[in-house]
Amino acid sequence: YQPTVNLHNGQVVGVEALIRWYHPTRGLVQPMDFIGLAEETGLVESIGEWALRECCRQGARWQRYAAGGGIFHVAVNVSSRQLTPRLPVIVSEALSESGMPPAALVVEMTESVLIERTEEAIEVLRQLKALGVRIAIDDFGTGYTSLAILPQLPLYVLKVDQGFVLRSLSSPADEAIVRTVAELAHRLGLLAVAEGVENEAISQLMVAIGFDILQAFVGYRTCYYRTF
Repeated sequence: YQPTVNLHNGQVVGVEALIRWYHPTRGLVQPMDFIGLAEETGLVESIGEWALRECCRQGARWQRYAAGGGIFHVAVNVSSRQLTPRLPVIVSEALSESGMPPAALVVEMTESVLIERTEEAIEVLRQLKALGVRIAIDDFGTGYTSLAILPQLPLYVLKVDQGFVLRSLSSPADEAIVRTVAELAHRLGLLAVAEGVENEAISQLMVAIGFDILQAFVGYRTCYYRTF
């Protein structure tokens, strides 16, 4: 679980779930080494459902750490294979079983998912929003999403891709892109999140630009939970 930090007060306000595979002989296996195969075989659907249920179970416990009687967010990524009419059913069941507040769950997807299945995606996202779940677009700026569909999406968060963030100190062009995404998010009434904030200099720049949330390792440790 990677922390997300509110740039206005420095508080950890949630986490993003990052799936890893603890193999009995190979040890820790990174997602790039198995998610592609899971997509090809269809196993990503059962893996994704397990991840949603597990994160809701853990997230329900973490609500005690929410600041000021608010909520502690847990963000979970979904793939294009999961974005079907069954997803709202799975999410509803996971929330009900765990007792986690719906607003504490953030469902994330990349731009590519929206491009592949725009009409179906919008309908599924609307059903998720009706449950009270928050929606985020991850890695914004890499998938060529038509800006025309953004106002149609029931979004809560826009996350700029970490590649732009990491290069923003040395590349004026990438800094301009980061600034534009932050302004776009705010104009649409969304939270602006900067990913890949790995040192204090980048953190200070993101604060100056006006991002609401940063996500990475600077000043915080990623929490690993082994589940069986």
